[in-house]
Amino acid sequence: MTLPLRLEARSVDAFAADVRRAEALGWDAAFQPDSQLRRRDTYVLMAAAARVTDRIILATLLSNPVNRHPTVTASSIATVDELAPGRTLRLGRGRHRRAAGRVAARTRPRA
Repeated sequence: MTLPLRLEARSVDAFAADVRRAEALGWDAAFQPDSQLRRRDTYVLMAAAARVTDRIILATLLSNPVNRHPTVTASSIATVDELAPGRTLRLGRGRHRRAAGRVAARTRPRA
């Protein structure tokens, strides 16, 4: 199949097993939302999946530069790419004020 698959993460081990199963079934990519406030850490999940797979592409859906600093995102995806060389996708940029507000982050520069 040429469609990406979005999986929910009940646990780190369950996510890795689900991605391994998706790879065995012929899926090309597994995507995980990057929402630190509502889900497990995206890059930990991707690293766990990288350790148990050989072919499937691993990627985030979007990454919010307010909640996760772009340099941290770059380091995280580079680390996953060490575990899954050539199997990570470039990142999509997202921004959501409601998520930023939950951690009291400023989303607009002060005048």
